[in-house]
Parts: sequence; C-alpha cells; structure tokens
Amino acid sequence: MFNSNSRLKNIFFGSTAGVLEQIINYGGGFIYRTVFLAVLSSTYLGISGLFTNILQIFSLAELGIGAVIAYRLYAPIKYQDEYKCAQLLGFYKKIYRYIALTVLFLGMVFYFFIGDLIKDPGEIPKDVNISYVYWLFVLESVSSYFYVYYQSLLSGDQKGYVISIWNSASLVISYVLRIILLYKTRNFTLVLSVGIVFGVIYNLVFGQYIKRKYSSITSMKVEKLSSVEVKQIFKDTGGLMCHKIGYTVVNATDSILLSKYIGIAVVGLYSNYSLVVNAVDVFLNRIFGSFVPTIGNYLIDNDEKSSFEAYNRLRFLNFWVASLCAICIYVLVDPFIVVWLGSNYLLDRATVTIISLNVFFNSSRIINSSFINASGLFVKDRIRPLFQSVFNIVFSIYFIGKMGISGVFLGTLVSTLLTVWWREGIILYRTLFKTNVLKYYVVNVEWFVLTALTTYGVNYLAQKLPYSFIGFIGKCAICLISINVLYVVLFFKNKNFTYYKAMLINKLFHR
Repeated sequence: MFNSNSRLKNIFFGSTAGVLEQIINYGGGFIYRTVFLAVLSSTYLGISGLFTNILQIFSLAELGIGAVIAYRLYAPIKYQDEYKCAQLLGFYKKIYRYIALTVLFLGMVFYFFIGDLIKDPGEIPKDVNISYVYWLFVLESVSSYFYVYYQSLLSGDQKGYVISIWNSASLVISYVLRIILLYKTRNFTLVLSVGIVFGVIYNLVFGQYIKRKYSSITSMKVEKLSSVEVKQIFKDTGGLMCHKIGYTVVNATDSILLSKYIGIAVVGLYSNYSLVVNAVDVFLNRIFGSFVPTIGNYLIDNDEKSSFEAYNRLRFLNFWVASLCAICIYVLVDPFIVVWLGSNYLLDRATVTIISLNVFFNSSRIINSSFINASGLFVKDRIRPLFQSVFNIVFSIYFIGKMGISGVFLGTLVSTLLTVWWREGIILYRTLFKTNVLKYYVVNVEWFVLTALTTYGVNYLAQKLPYSFIGFIGKCAICLISINVLYVVLFFKNKNFTYYKAMLINKLFHR
C-alpha cells in the first residue's frame, strides 16, 4: 500500500505532476481571464481578488497543524506503522472539524466589516450582490476542511503527484465549465457560484477516493493519541502557527491594502500581474516544495555532512531557477501584458522592479523552507514570522502613502530583508548542519549580484525589440538562451553543476 519507489523517482513524479498541474492551472487561468476581461471588466476581477485574500487570512484558523501532522507521518509511513498513521489521521480529522466551525464563525464576524475594505462602494457593479459573493467564498473555504486532511496521507507517502493529477483533471473541467457559462450568460455571480460549488463537490469526491485507497488506515479502530503526543503536536503547531501568520499576512494583504487605500479597480489591474507572479511562485514551490517528504525521509537516514551536501545541491538549483524567473519577470511581464491586454493595463516600472526583487528573494528561499519544515526546525523560528507580518503591514501602509501602488510591494520586500532573509541561514547552518553560517550569506550575496548584473544586460538586449507578439517571442528567446548560457559558462566547473551534469549524462547514455 505504501510507496516503494526510490527517492529520486518520487521527486521526479512529484515535480513533473506538479509542473503539469500548474501549466493547466495558469494556462487555463490565462484563457479564462482573457474571456473574462473581454466579457466583463477588471473591477469584477478586483472583487474576486479581494475576497480571495480575505479568505486566505481566515485560513489562519488552521494554525499550521496540517504541516505538523504531515511531518509526524514521515516516520510511521517509512516504517509502515499503519496504527500510528490511523491515530494521527483520526486526531487530524477531529481538529479539522473544529477549524471548519472556526472559519465559519470568522466569516460571520468579518461580514460586518466588508464595507470598510472598499474605498469607493460606487465602484461595485450594480449586478453584483457583495454579500452573496462573500458568502460563496466562505462556503468554499469551510467545506474544504472536511476532507482535505486525507491528502496528508498522500503527501506523507511521497505521492503528491496523485494530488496533482486529480487537481489537474478538476482544473480542466472547472475552467471549461466556467468559460462556457461566462460566454453564454455574462453573469459574474452565476459563474462564480458554479465554480465554487464544483470545488466543493471535488473535495468530497477526492476525499472519498483517498479514504478507499488507504482503507486499512482510514477504517482502523484505534485509541486516541496520548496526552503527551497531543501536547507535543500543539507545541509544534504553536511554532508553525507563527510561520502561518507571517506567510499569510505577507502574501494575502496586498489586495486588501490596495482596495482600502487606492481602490478596487486597482486590485483588478494588479491581479493581472499577480497571475504571472503567482504562477511562477506556485510553479517553483511545486517543484522544490514537493521535495519536503523526500527530504524528511532522507534526513532520518543520513548524517549532517551528507544532509549538507544534499542541501547545497538543491539550493544551487533553486538559486539558478529563482534568478532566471526573477529576471524574466522584470524583462517580460510588461511586454506580455501589452500583447495580452494592451498598454492601459500596465503598472509603473518601479512597481515591476520591486515585484521582481520580491520574486527573487522569496523564490530563492524555497529549499531553505523545505529543509526547515522537513526537519521540524520551524519550532525554533516561531517568533520571526510575527515580526515579519507586523513589519510588512507597517511598512506597506507607510510606503503606500508615499509611493502609491509600489509602496505595498516595497513594504513586503523590506519586511523580508529585515527578518526571514538572514534568519533562515542561522536556523539551518547552526542547528541542522552545524557549520559556519557565513557561507550562507556569501552565497546569497553572490547570487543577488549576479542576478542584478544579468538583469541589466538581458534587459538592454531585450529593449531592442518592439512591444509586439513577435517582439515578445524574441525577448523570451533572449532571456532563456542568454541567461542559461551565461550560467553554464560561469558554473561549468562548480561541483554542484558537475553533479547535475553527470546525472543527466548518466540518464541519457547509460540506461
């Protein structure tokens, strides 16, 4: 029943399926948004973006306990201890029932403050009932907690690719259904209602599938976890809860602040950029975040030296891809928006620059987070995310008053640099690897300088081409070819690059 594939195969399956899921998700999202803007307007997108961010904040009720349970499943799954898996899943199920009720309660309370988050109520289209739309989002959020806990079994068993396959099929059906309804009815509320109801049905069906797949665990009668184990889980949850708060505040408040201080139409404008940025963020997290169960499994069997070598290899790959993505967003996002929607949908270059910097600093840390979560070290860093969330709100509000739209993203960048950027190195190097943390800062600065210089050169070349479809294709070619060729030349003798080169040659010629 449990996964018997090699770690490398699990990583390959997880990454490949995750990438496919995101291609479908954002490819479908791009088509859907194109039809949406042709039929309706960016104000409707602003409404969806606002409520999506509000529900992200409600997700704080989950406290991060899902990641704690997943972490605790690594060992019993590895040693095929079905009884312990059943105990953990039963506890998880009970807790998530309470979380669903908590989210419902928060939704009821927050309902009375919706109007305060919309600067100009006159922006709301007359055919939209804000109260009804809000409760649709609340329903979707609450329903997800009744079956999503089953997915922890698949994640802990290094079968995240199964989740991705199911999600991919669901996305295809959902996008096709909504696009047809949008084109036929031009009714925002109906399209939203059908999409959310479909999501509820999907959670129910997928949950039942996993329940049957692991029937020996899900149907097993077990005793409750001991009070000692429960206390330890909540202790770990307390540490991860702070991370949950920090992540949610940093990532879910941009649209809320823009709606409150500038206007909901601007939220719709930014949502086109966030579609691209979020696609990159989720894409990278699907690739490198899928390593967490495998890393957790690896750390159980290997010493500090071997773990540090594995970390360096993965971090090198993480930096390469993060640098590539940040440069591409800086150079390509404006030409993409112009070709897709027109120049009226552009943000200013200062905002694009800051967004690109956020992409680099956030994306280049994914492997750090993966090792911290897989090793349970998040409990040692529980205060830092609270400072980050406070800094993010304070600096964003301050800068938005001085700079407008770009101020929101500058606040995020500053809060990241003042907290998480330097702190993760200390947690990993001193606690997990027990080595000199100075190496961490040197590598980070080297990659930042390299990325900045490469951005300048690539952008200089790309500016020679016009803002047209052919010009955009040419700019893409310049980015992908010049950046990767440059990095291959620079790192050709680097031991981490040599490792991947040897792996690729072995796969291609020594099967």
